[in-house]
Amino acid sequence: MGNIVVNDTTYPVYIINMSKEGAYVRTAPLIEPVTFDPGTNLKLSTELSTGYSVSLSCAIVWSNETHPDGLVHEMGLKISNPPLEYLEYLKKEGFIEPEDLRTSEEEVF
Repeated sequence: MGNIVVNDTTYPVYIINMSKEGAYVRTAPLIEPVTFDPGTNLKLSTELSTGYSVSLSCAIVWSNETHPDGLVHEMGLKISNPPLEYLEYLKKEGFIEPEDLRTSEEEVF
Protein backbone atom coordinates (compact mmCIF):
# COMPACT_ATOMS: atom_id res chain seq x y z
CA MET A 1 0.00 0.00 0.00
CA GLY A 2 1.16 3.50 -0.69
CA ASN A 3 0.05 6.90 -1.90
CA ILE A 4 0.39 8.95 -5.04
CA VAL A 5 0.34 12.73 -4.94
CA VAL A 6 -0.94 14.39 -8.10
CA ASN A 7 -1.34 18.18 -8.19
CA ASP A 8 -1.30 18.39 -4.36
CA THR A 9 -4.02 15.73 -4.01
CA THR A 10 -3.19 12.41 -2.32
CA TYR A 11 -4.73 9.12 -3.48
CA PRO A 12 -4.19 5.75 -1.77
CA VAL A 13 -2.87 3.03 -4.07
CA TYR A 14 -2.13 -0.66 -3.99
CA ILE A 15 1.36 -1.27 -5.33
CA ILE A 16 1.13 -4.34 -7.55
CA ASN A 17 4.75 -4.37 -8.72
CA MET A 18 7.86 -2.19 -8.41
CA SER A 19 11.21 -2.24 -10.20
CA LYS A 20 14.21 0.02 -10.71
CA GLU A 21 12.54 1.82 -13.59
CA GLY A 22 8.82 1.64 -12.88
CA ALA A 23 5.81 0.65 -10.85
CA TYR A 24 2.37 -0.80 -11.50
CA VAL A 25 -0.29 0.59 -9.13
CA ARG A 26 -4.05 0.42 -8.65
CA THR A 27 -5.98 3.15 -6.87
CA ALA A 28 -8.18 2.33 -3.95
CA PRO A 29 -11.83 3.04 -4.90
CA LEU A 30 -12.25 6.79 -5.32
CA ILE A 31 -15.23 8.81 -4.12
CA GLU A 32 -15.46 10.80 -7.36
CA PRO A 33 -14.18 10.04 -10.88
CA VAL A 34 -10.66 11.31 -11.57
CA THR A 35 -8.64 11.31 -14.77
CA PHE A 36 -4.97 10.27 -14.64
CA ASP A 37 -3.42 11.35 -17.94
CA PRO A 38 -0.23 9.83 -19.37
CA GLY A 39 2.67 12.24 -18.98
CA THR A 40 1.43 13.56 -15.64
CA ASN A 41 4.17 13.84 -13.00
CA LEU A 42 3.48 12.56 -9.50
CA LYS A 43 5.11 11.30 -6.30
CA LEU A 44 4.71 7.67 -5.23
CA SER A 45 5.29 7.13 -1.51
CA THR A 46 5.44 3.88 0.42
CA GLU A 47 7.23 2.21 3.30
CA LEU A 48 9.54 -0.62 2.30
CA SER A 49 9.79 -3.80 4.37
CA THR A 50 13.10 -2.44 5.70
CA GLY A 51 11.16 0.36 7.40
CA TYR A 52 12.57 2.96 5.01
CA SER A 53 9.95 5.39 3.70
CA VAL A 54 10.56 6.16 0.06
CA SER A 55 9.17 8.93 -2.12
CA LEU A 56 9.69 8.35 -5.84
CA SER A 57 9.34 10.92 -8.61
CA CYS A 58 7.30 9.31 -11.38
CA ALA A 59 5.42 10.02 -14.57
CA ILE A 60 2.28 8.20 -15.69
CA VAL A 61 3.04 6.08 -18.76
CA TRP A 62 -0.42 4.54 -19.14
CA SER A 63 -3.68 4.55 -17.18
CA ASN A 64 -6.82 2.40 -17.43
CA GLU A 65 -10.13 2.79 -15.66
CA THR A 66 -11.05 -0.60 -14.20
CA HIS A 67 -14.41 0.41 -12.75
CA PRO A 68 -17.26 1.48 -15.04
CA ASP A 69 -17.69 4.77 -13.18
CA GLY A 70 -14.00 5.69 -13.32
CA LEU A 71 -13.55 5.10 -9.60
CA VAL A 72 -10.61 2.67 -9.81
CA HIS A 73 -7.55 3.11 -12.03
CA GLU A 74 -4.55 0.97 -12.87
CA MET A 75 -1.41 2.84 -13.90
CA GLY A 76 2.06 2.16 -15.18
CA LEU A 77 4.56 4.63 -13.74
CA LYS A 78 8.10 5.47 -14.87
CA ILE A 79 10.42 6.18 -11.94
CA SER A 80 12.95 9.02 -12.36
CA ASN A 81 16.22 9.07 -10.40
CA PRO A 82 15.36 6.48 -7.73
CA PRO A 83 17.16 7.09 -4.41
CA LEU A 84 20.04 4.81 -3.47
CA GLU A 85 18.11 3.37 -0.50
CA TYR A 86 15.40 2.18 -2.89
CA LEU A 87 17.94 0.59 -5.24
CA GLU A 88 19.67 -1.10 -2.28
CA TYR A 89 16.29 -2.49 -1.19
CA LEU A 90 15.71 -3.95 -4.68
CA LYS A 91 19.21 -5.49 -4.61
CA LYS A 92 18.64 -6.98 -1.13
CA GLU A 93 15.36 -8.52 -2.28
CA GLY A 94 17.09 -9.98 -5.36
CA PHE A 95 15.22 -7.85 -7.89
CA ILE A 96 18.36 -6.25 -9.36
CA GLU A 97 22.04 -7.15 -9.66
CA PRO A 98 24.73 -5.13 -7.83
CA GLU A 99 25.84 -3.48 -11.07
CA ASP A 100 22.29 -2.15 -11.46
CA LEU A 101 22.71 0.07 -8.38
CA ARG A 102 23.98 2.87 -10.58
CA THR A 103 21.31 5.17 -11.90
CA SER A 104 20.59 5.49 -15.60
CA GLU A 105 22.15 8.98 -15.55
CA GLU A 106 25.52 7.65 -14.37
CA GLU A 107 28.07 6.96 -17.07
CA VAL A 108 29.54 3.49 -17.32
CA PHE A 109 33.33 3.37 -17.82
